[in-house]
Amino acid sequence: MCFLPRRVGLVRAKELIFSGRTVRAPEALELGIADRLGGADTLVADALAWARELGAGSRTALALSKTILNQSFELHAERVFGMGSQVQIICYASDEHRAAVEAFLAKAAGKQ
Repeated sequence: MCFLPRRVGLVRAKELIFSGRTVRAPEALELGIADRLGGADTLVADALAWARELGAGSRTALALSKTILNQSFELHAERVFGMGSQVQIICYASDEHRAAVEAFLAKAAGKQ
C-alpha cells in the first residue's frame, strides 16, 4: 500500500484499494502499476532480457542512482541535486568510467 500512491497518485490509489476491484493487464500498464506486458510463455525470457538491459550500465552509477531515487520523495530538491553532484564526482573517478572512456577513445581512433 505504501508504494501504490507513488506509482498512481493518492486519489487513484484510494479508489483501487477501497474498491478492491480487479485490474487487468492493459489497465495496470496504463496506470503505471505494471512496467511491461508479456505472454506467459515468454515471461522468464522477457524478464531476463529486461534485467540484462537494466543492468548493462555502470554498477556504481546504477547503485548510486537507485539510492538517490529511493530518497527523492523524502528530501528537498536542493538536497537531491546536491546528492546528484556528489554522485557524478564518484562516477567520474570510478574504474568503470575510466574503462568506458578508454574504450570510447580506442573505438574513435579505429574509425579515423
